[in-house]
Amino acid sequence: MRWEIDSSAHPLPAALLAEWHGNPGGTVSDYPNGHTAAPVLSRKLVDETRAAFQPFGTYIPVHVPDGGPDDFCAYIPEVVADCLDHEASSAPDEAGEIERAVFVPDRIPSDAPCFRLTDNKTDVYWNG
Repeated sequence: MRWEIDSSAHPLPAALLAEWHGNPGGTVSDYPNGHTAAPVLSRKLVDETRAAFQPFGTYIPVHVPDGGPDDFCAYIPEVVADCLDHEASSAPDEAGEIERAVFVPDRIPSDAPCFRLTDNKTDVYWNG
């Protein structure tokens, strides 16, 4: 997802393509993703969070084969904060991921539901 790192060179896509993994007969989750880079929400959660989340980010439809066209959306936060405590946090790995992130409390954008770091624009960190 290069657009997370440099949105001026790689604009947000109009939609994302996805596929199901796991038990196809299982219960579908309202939060069906296992990676912090792309929070995917069910239509129910999108409807419940839109008023609080939309001022701070963008919803992008996620198209899943054999799924409805509006069943899921990825939430892309636009807030990027310089709030990482570099001394208390673990160093980024080769992929840039920070295993243990510690934040400077007064620099956390607490008005936003979530944010990305200037040091790692891929992962999403949630408030509250």
